This record gives sequence, structure tokens and C-alpha cells, in this order.
Amino acid sequence: MALSELLKTKDFGDVTVSEVCRQGGLARKTFYRDFSSLEDVLDFAVSSSVKDFAADPSDKTLGDFLERLISFAYVNKARLLDLEKQGLLSRIAASFKKCLLANDSFRGLLVGEGIIPAERSEYDLAFLLGAETGLLERWVKNGCQETPDQLVAISFETIDHFETNK
Repeated sequence: MALSELLKTKDFGDVTVSEVCRQGGLARKTFYRDFSSLEDVLDFAVSSSVKDFAADPSDKTLGDFLERLISFAYVNKARLLDLEKQGLLSRIAASFKKCLLANDSFRGLLVGEGIIPAERSEYDLAFLLGAETGLLERWVKNGCQETPDQLVAISFETIDHFETNK
């Protein structure tokens, strides 16, 4: 993606639509047909990633979901570190969470597999995604030191902590 390439050498605030169009071989008119701003391009990229992530029907347990989410972040850690340097990580995390919350097939999968209860799936999914995106944001801000297995363990230890201290 043209914007990703430009972000390797420039701050997001210094990138212009003209540069993105030149890098991507697009006319400005074409850009504005699909996007109103560079922020829209970021949201589109996140939305595309979420669609790929949500399309995997392999989750059978909460652990499966957490492992896949954390592995997804781990595979993309270089990009996430770059986004953190640009001050865009929180925006990307919020967009990722918003896209997954709006994805009915993803929610249906988690309900269908018994990972979250149907009667309050909206709340459980919001809580789960808020906690995990927060954990992943902290992981990136700390330099991505832990492995996926360590992050899954931290997730479950935190869940257990809240469960035993309610």
C-alpha cells in the first residue's frame, strides 16, 4: 500500500494525498472517489485486515481466539511498532475493535461455539476486544518483548485474577 511505504520515511502528518497518489499510481480524482482523507485509508486497511481475521472459522474456545488474535498481532509486530512511532496505534486498535464489533458473522461464530453467551454477546464481545486490544497496545508500547504464548498466559492470568477477586 502506498501510504504504508510513505510512512516508512515520513510522519503521517507530513504525508499528503498527492504523495500517496503518486506512490500508488493513482489520480487524485480516483483517490477522492473512494476516500475523503488519509485517515480513511488507514481505516480501510484495518477493515481489510479485520475481514481476513474474522473470516477464519477455526476458533473453538476462548483460548483459540486469543491465540489467533495475538499471533495475528505478532506476525504484524513490525508494522504495529511503526504505527506506534507514528502515534497511530491507538487509532488502529480502535478501528480494529470497531470493525470486529460490527462483524455479525464473527460474533455469531463466538456465540455458536459457546465462547460468549448469545443473550449479552454485544457486551461480552466489547469487553473481550477492549481488554485484548488494550493488552496488545501495551505490548507494542513496551517493544513487543513477550512471545504469543506469554501474552495468552497473561490474558488468562488477568481473567482469572478478575474472576477470583469479584
